[in-house]
Amino acid sequence: MVNKLILNKKYILLFIVILFGYYQFDYKRYFIESSDGKKVFTVWQRKTNNCYIILGKYYSPFKPSKNYIQTKNYRNYIDIIFNPSNRNYADLSIYNDFEKHNLKLNISIFSNNDSMMYKYGILKKYDPPRGIRVVAEDKEILKKKYDYVSIDLNRIYGIKITRP
Repeated sequence: MVNKLILNKKYILLFIVILFGYYQFDYKRYFIESSDGKKVFTVWQRKTNNCYIILGKYYSPFKPSKNYIQTKNYRNYIDIIFNPSNRNYADLSIYNDFEKHNLKLNISIFSNNDSMMYKYGILKKYDPPRGIRVVAEDKEILKKKYDYVSIDLNRIYGIKITRP
């Protein structure tokens, strides 16, 4: 009887250690909310070098099957405008390559940040072939107006979320 109790405690302890390890190494999720809290994205950086951008709060330990964007963790930046002028759920710009998987909501995705920033007036002038990029004087006001969030995935541990 005592041996079974000790064995059960070892299994419980092993399960807790595995669960803690999984959380530390692969379960890190960040919930990015609009300023009013009505719109949410989950940014899930996996150790497999994949990053999932999922609409809503996502808690499952398994890869999502629909309604997400998949990109890479390295050298990647994501910018979100939660209050877009085109009445979408949100506008996103993703610096690196990405794949959309059965997105259900109306989301505009820009393949580089500068094109989205130019659309919203944060850049006053933008000419990619000639390398011209002029930032607007009132960029901070515009970022606040549009509920702008910048996410830096290019971190060793975690992500950096910036709001103006």
